[in-house]
Parts: sequence; structure tokens; C-alpha cells
Amino acid sequence: MCESNLESRKCRLAAHVFVSGQPYGTVTISAFEGSLFLRTVVTGEAMRSIQANAFRNCSLLESVAVTSRLRWIGTHAFRDTPSLRSLRLPGGAGSLGIGNFAFMHSGLVSVVFEPGTLNIGAEAFRGCARLASIVLGDGLASVGEAAFAGCTGLAAVSIPEGTLILGGHVFQGCANLAWVSLPTTIESYGEGVFNGTGCAPHVFTPGARVCRCGACPTR
Repeated sequence: MCESNLESRKCRLAAHVFVSGQPYGTVTISAFEGSLFLRTVVTGEAMRSIQANAFRNCSLLESVAVTSRLRWIGTHAFRDTPSLRSLRLPGGAGSLGIGNFAFMHSGLVSVVFEPGTLNIGAEAFRGCARLASIVLGDGLASVGEAAFAGCTGLAAVSIPEGTLILGGHVFQGCANLAWVSLPTTIESYGEGVFNGTGCAPHVFTPGARVCRCGACPTR
């Protein structure tokens, strides 16, 4: 595994990279963008942010492991990474923000947001057609516009209590979305949050549990 403080030239040619975060605590803008070799990325405890386009268009990238000290994943950071299949984002004691378009058009199948992920940016996971499972942890405040639009493989989603804002078109075009649980804390709905799911908008009210476009049966 190639060890890098930042984006050393030798590590741009490596398949497996450990990025310590020393001395600045960041993976810089476009550091590994377009790498034809990169398969795995592990970040160190000093890492605080992954900047815009850092791993964009890394076509062979399969695995990303970050620590709970990470606070920011920048715009387009992992966009167009078709080999990436699963992701676990540890929120830790602080808060993690995910920038706009961060994982757009990736190959992700499952994503776990551990408690502490604060904001998911606009179109962050748009067009991840293979995405079948998302787990949203406590502490999530807002989901940006069209964050999961076009995730046609997504069948179920539970948005945690405490979430305040769902931007417009968040789940637009998620045609296979059959089960939705919404928190009572929602204060702001954008336009067309569930457009293209085949369900009437009025069923998606704060606190609702929706099963195949109707109220879920009570036990």
C-alpha cells in the first residue's frame, strides 16, 4: 500500500493508497482524479476533509475506508466511480457534511450513514441506479435537492427523527421505492420530493409510514 501525506506522484500510480492527512488534514482538490490504477483508499485519523474532485472518475476504485474524524466530503469527490459498491460513513461525535454531487453516478449498492452525518448535499447520490439499500443514522438535519433522484434500485428508506429538511425532488424517479418511513420533525418539504415513485404526493406526510403508496398496516 502506498502511503501519502497528500497526492504524491508515486501514489497516483498505486492501486492501494493510505492517505494520512498529515500535515494539513485534507485530500486536496483533484488529487487522484482520473486515476487508472486506484482500487482502495484508507484515510488516517488526521484526515478532516476530502476536497472537490479528489477521487472523481477513478474507474477501478472499489473500497473507501474513512474514520470518524472526517468532517467533509467535497463536491464531486467520488463522482463517476462505477466500481465502488459499498460505503460506511462514520459520523462519530462530530458532524459530517457531504457535498453536492459527491457520489453521483457511482456504482454503489449500499450506503450506511452512521449517527452524526449532518447534511447530504444536492444530487449527492443522483443516478446511482444500483443503490438498493441506504441506512440513515440519527443526527441527520437535511437532505439536499435530488440527493437520491434516479436511484431506481432503491426499495425502502427510513428517514430518522430529527431530520428537518427534505429538498425538492430528493427521491424523484425512484420507481421501485415501495416502503417509506418519515419523521414527525420535518419542517420543510421541497417540490416533488417523491415524483416518479408512482405514489400520490399527499400520502407522504410527516410521521407517515407508506407501503406501496398507502398507509402501512398496523400490527
